[in-house]
Amino acid sequence: MNEQILATNEQKNINVTQMLEMHSELTDAQKTAMKQVLSDEEYAASIGDDNIVSYSFFGFDDEARINLEETQEHNDDQRKFILTRRQKKLVEAAAVIQDISANDAKTIVYYPPYLSKTTLPLRKTEEMTFKRTNGSIEMSIVAHPDYGLPYGIIARRLLVYLVSYAIKHKTNVIPIISIRDLIKKIGMLVNGRHTFRVYDMLKRLAGSTLFITGNDKEGEEININRCGIIETVSINTEPKLNTGNHVTLDPKFYELSCISASPIDNRVIEQLVAPLEFDLYVFLLARLMSVKKPTRIKWEDFIGQFGSNNKAIKSAKQEIKAAIERVKIIQPKMKVSYDNDIVILKPSVSAIKTRKGKYVTRVKVES
Repeated sequence: MNEQILATNEQKNINVTQMLEMHSELTDAQKTAMKQVLSDEEYAASIGDDNIVSYSFFGFDDEARINLEETQEHNDDQRKFILTRRQKKLVEAAAVIQDISANDAKTIVYYPPYLSKTTLPLRKTEEMTFKRTNGSIEMSIVAHPDYGLPYGIIARRLLVYLVSYAIKHKTNVIPIISIRDLIKKIGMLVNGRHTFRVYDMLKRLAGSTLFITGNDKEGEEININRCGIIETVSINTEPKLNTGNHVTLDPKFYELSCISASPIDNRVIEQLVAPLEFDLYVFLLARLMSVKKPTRIKWEDFIGQFGSNNKAIKSAKQEIKAAIERVKIIQPKMKVSYDNDIVILKPSVSAIKTRKGKYVTRVKVES
């Protein structure tokens, strides 16, 4: 038995090439996708000459939630690398996404500006004010006391659907066929729990007010005071009385979204079930294209933008690392790495191209 090609539950690192050789359960398409992930030269350079990669590269935490089974074949002990169902879905999606661009697949959707840089709360909180800082940009969200702050993946997917419809149809009034149809459109299963959560999140978004200050990339001052997100929600709970259902975006929020919303790939966000993964994908898609040279960010600053303020640095760092690696499985061209002290962002080729070759889309707002 060759001890160098075995991995135990205690062993946290394994040779990249050996890892590839052991995942015999994957299809050829999946193997190709995984090889593309692992062949990223920038990432390979970051792991050193010993060609060792952490299990977290595959999206697993330090406990190595990875199924390494011992089998006997031809009287030789072998190990099989078996991805979990979650990992297989990411690899399968990555294979498709890499073959067909978002432009060709017509799966480009949009996320509102500033929220892509400063994020919503990850989890439910009793606080009525939420503040995030990204560089010179500072955003505060003030909640309606009866509803609370919007949070989680449903709030983010609702914003994607509402803003994308508004931009594509040049209107801030989004018709809603029914609450069941809206749940399907944001990629959720229709059930009682999701129905309640979608209603709840619409109320939280409608009751929220944004305050944004700072400077844009040209150095011009930004001062957005008391900007709402949703102006009105009119959705009848009776299926037979759904005529005229609609959600109306706040006019100022609609205008900001039309001017500088962030284009993202709907196929990717459908696979990212955790809000932290969603936030990292949206942030990295824009940020990695704008950096001109390797940019180093201290973990404390990075955690301040994405991690929970109530978490210890060690646990928040661990959570963010695992989320980054899951995003990189489905978007392997994103050149982001890290060590114990810093996160490193390197110039990357955007997975989405606009007509002018720019990341930011601009849509004329009808007066």
